[in-house]
Amino acid sequence: MSNISITENLIRLERLPRLQTAYEYLSRVSFNVKGMRSPLDILAGDRVCIMGSSEFTNTVLTRLCILCLLPRRHGGLGIYNSSSSIFILDAGNCTNVYQYVTFIKQSGLDIKKASQHIVISRLFTIYQVVNSVLYELPKIIKEFNAKVVVIPDLLKMFVDDPQPHTKEIEVLLKEIRNSLYKIIKKNNIILIASIYSNYNSEQLSGLLSNFRHLFNKGIEIVENKTNERLKLRILEKSSGPFQDFVIRKQVGLSIEDLNCPSLCKVGN
Repeated sequence: MSNISITENLIRLERLPRLQTAYEYLSRVSFNVKGMRSPLDILAGDRVCIMGSSEFTNTVLTRLCILCLLPRRHGGLGIYNSSSSIFILDAGNCTNVYQYVTFIKQSGLDIKKASQHIVISRLFTIYQVVNSVLYELPKIIKEFNAKVVVIPDLLKMFVDDPQPHTKEIEVLLKEIRNSLYKIIKKNNIILIASIYSNYNSEQLSGLLSNFRHLFNKGIEIVENKTNERLKLRILEKSSGPFQDFVIRKQVGLSIEDLNCPSLCKVGN
């Protein structure tokens, strides 16, 4: 099937209202921050994009991963007390292990046990990223019973590539996008990826166009240049083909609020 036909089918599927089972609603991640009246519910099959500067997107991405470990009664997936795992495909060599340890300790989980449910694969070239997504990811999901796939700084290697944006890069990105979409849907798992806004806006805009149909939910962190306040926006796709994200919720918070999550202490 050609890239064009896959994209057309993807758009057609997104237009159809999908019925959710009771089990899917029980198997959800409820993300919340200080000042947000209701959480962002992330269900199996959702593809979530976290956007903003690297410091803040990494913090939110890490929070979501630890949240997935927590019991369902605390807004998580209960991975900590199961045989499942979170798989991190580190495409930007930016996973902060110390931040994970800090958040695990804050949540009251045992560090060693929690770490056994987090699998990290570090990649160093564009072609390693392509090979991992297209050929290795389905096998890894099965081997580790992964319920969540996390890709920090998804576009970093493509943005940092010394060669100018070429047709080959565009084709590779489309293959990654289409493969991720099919893998997430087939395995009914959650995809969480971050995309930094630190890069050249024109170059980033061109690369992002390859992924506009992949994600159906988003979290955007916007910095206030005059003080240390942030805006956190919850984004969702509007209905219809070729639609962009629309803001569903917006809350102001401090950097301290983002770095000190109000996670429930669940004990060891």
